[in-house]
Amino acid sequence: IYKTDDGRDDSPKWTKMNPQNWPKRMCSHITIVPNKPNMVYVTFTGYSKDNVWKSGDGGSSWANIGQSLPSAPVRSLVVNPQNADWVYIGTEVGVLASEDGGKTWSPGNQGPTDCSVHELFWSGNRLIAATHGRGMFYIDIAVGQQ
Repeated sequence: IYKTDDGRDDSPKWTKMNPQNWPKRMCSHITIVPNKPNMVYVTFTGYSKDNVWKSGDGGSSWANIGQSLPSAPVRSLVVNPQNADWVYIGTEVGVLASEDGGKTWSPGNQGPTDCSVHELFWSGNRLIAATHGRGMFYIDIAVGQQ
């Protein structure tokens, strides 16, 4: 993973992000929170509990926020466009959600059951999950709800 602070320059400078505590596995997703460009999430594959990391300072420091998650690959992470504390991850075992920026996680009660979710994305207030072999599912998330 590389980052730049001058991406609009003719010759931007790129810095390799390589924290010592990051897992030595493939990065599966990078999410920069809209309107909070210093808040970044990075997810990893592998059957481990260190697959979701968060930085609040643009990547200078990172925290493992996946310790309470199942030991399963995390393939996608999105942030609710109405509330940046609401975070959703697509994993090998389904969709999980956090309403406190990743401090705690819970399984979703709607949409796909415990199946492999490869991509999450928003369409308005609709969270859409693309799965492996089960099609696509969605849930409408009203403002003020998770």
